[in-house]
Amino acid sequence: MRASISHYSIHKNWFLWPLVLAALRKLFHAAPPVSLHVLTVLAVELFGLSVKLYHSYHPTRHDVYLASLGPLLVAPVLLAIANFSIFHRLVSWTVFATKRDSHPVWQAVQSLAWHFPVVGATPIILYLLGFSDISHYLSAKPIENPQAALARLLFYERGQRMIFNGHVVELVCLSIFAVLVVVVFASAPRAQASDDFQAPRDAKRLFWTVSSVNALCLVRTVFKIVGFMVAQTHDGGMVDGGNALRLMDTMPIIMAMMILCYVDPAQYLPDKFTSIVLEEEVMEKA
Repeated sequence: MRASISHYSIHKNWFLWPLVLAALRKLFHAAPPVSLHVLTVLAVELFGLSVKLYHSYHPTRHDVYLASLGPLLVAPVLLAIANFSIFHRLVSWTVFATKRDSHPVWQAVQSLAWHFPVVGATPIILYLLGFSDISHYLSAKPIENPQAALARLLFYERGQRMIFNGHVVELVCLSIFAVLVVVVFASAPRAQASDDFQAPRDAKRLFWTVSSVNALCLVRTVFKIVGFMVAQTHDGGMVDGGNALRLMDTMPIIMAMMILCYVDPAQYLPDKFTSIVLEEEVMEKA
């Protein structure tokens, strides 16, 4: 059953792969913050998908431990790094356009760098606390008697609960990042368009692209949390609820690729830098 669900997630979406390839081609020509953000989302999602595929074909008693690494450990930390790079670039471009290096918003974004390690360490601490509670079940022998079967059942129940808590932590972190994007954009000084930088147009496109990816990740996480809660009311339990929502894991990847296909990443770059890149491409072709 688990393997068939994994096959469904991949093979039933075959028609989307040309879209993914087209977006990847654009990704290599995108501005650094856009590339970092989308690559971070891809890395997190592909990590989770690879763990689930491995679990489908090689089920072990460590599968819950591996599956909970994604939502609890990898996603919040990498998304913190990616979002901070975008805050940094968004405000630095605004400062570049306005020549106001001492603007309070710029100073506030610089000071946020000290808080992101704390935000990133929170899910790690929660993960270690949760894992220590079930670590003694990892050494359980294969099911030979009712006591061993009960121990394994408790292990999976606690592990699934830990994964559920991880999605809640991920939701909180993503919410913080999404709010910070809005606050930084709303507080940034409204610069006039110059010859070197089209501030209003570029800032808006960057803002909407980043916010769209963050919003889709939030929707995915909310769906997973709701799915786990609904699954508790059925006989299948939380494990079947997680498998039923396996298709949702591919949504942020697909939507991030669609955003890249319909948004020109070159618009995020200052005009002078873009012209230099174009001149280099012309010289290479010549």
